[in-house]
Formats: sequence, C-alpha cells, structure tokens
Amino acid sequence: MDPKIATAVVTGAATISAAVLVAVFQFMGKWREERRLARVAAAEADARLAGSFVQLMSRAHARGEPVVSDGSALEALLQTGVLADQLRALLAAQVSGAIDQPALLRVDQILDAVQIRVPPVGGAEQEAAMQAVIALGLQHSFLTHAALTGLRDRNQFKPVWNFAGAEKALLARIQFDARKTRMRRQDRPSYWFARE
Repeated sequence: MDPKIATAVVTGAATISAAVLVAVFQFMGKWREERRLARVAAAEADARLAGSFVQLMSRAHARGEPVVSDGSALEALLQTGVLADQLRALLAAQVSGAIDQPALLRVDQILDAVQIRVPPVGGAEQEAAMQAVIALGLQHSFLTHAALTGLRDRNQFKPVWNFAGAEKALLARIQFDARKTRMRRQDRPSYWFARE
C-alpha cells in the first residue's frame, strides 16, 4: 500500500475517532444536565403539590383564611397607648423568656375581640377537602403517610365519610410501595425511615 494512502487512512480514522469521542462526551454532558433539570423540575412540582396538599389539609380540618376587620377597634389597638404597650410587653416577654400559654391565650382573646379571626369552613368544603387529601395520598407515594395521618386525626373530631375504606386503601398503598422493587431506593423518603 502506498504510504501516502496509508497516512491518509490513519489520519482520517483518527479524525473520525476523535470526532466520535468528542460527540460522545458532549452527549453525556447534555444527558447529565437534562437529568439534573428533570430532577429539579420534579422537586419543584413536588413542592407545589405539597403546598396545595397542606392547604387542602387545613380545609379538611376546618381552618379558613384569617380575616382582619377594618373596624376602629383594631386601629385603636395598634396605636400607641396603655393597651398597645401592655400587648407589646406581653409579646416581648414571650420572645425573651419561657412561653407562657395563659398569656398567649389572653392575647388571642384580645385579638379575637377586635375581629382578627380564622373562620371555620363549611362542612361540605371540609369533607371535599378531606376526600381530595385521600385521593392525592393514594396517587402520590410521598403524600401517603401524611394523608393517612390527616385522615385519622380528622376522624377523631369529625367522622370522615368512608373512613374505613379510605384508611384501608392508604394502608394498602403504603404496603405496596414498601414491596415495590426500585433500583435507587435511597431516593424514597420511606427508605431512610426504614433504615436501622
């Protein structure tokens, strides 16, 4: 074989090999970045879902949004004066010392008297929120334990429709997730709770 042809073939093969190697490294870098971005997007979606879940749980436990009245009683409370000074001193004492539950109860009563309230939600909205919590707990494994805890706590003070069926379904989901084989179990929160 002619040495010029052999040199050209070797040079061409080396160039192609180098180009393939560079392309593989670029592909691996892009693939890692896409995986990282997918994990970040999943974490953001989980955080949004968990935030909505907590709001639903609050509704399921009969807690509405706090409402402040625009009345003159609130304005008088927030202005300077003996009542405002005593309220500030009482709250400052809670920050700097041991928490005094009776004192905080008195503050709550004062604020309640001037129309700072957290109204309860209606029974239908409360039940609908509880059923949505159960559905989200069944659909998303990372919410299952929280849904079961909320279901049991809520049922203690107000019976939940189909409590037995919902509890059984959530427990079955927990058992299913525990048996499910996954390559990377460390990504699951239950893995870390189960370790000894």
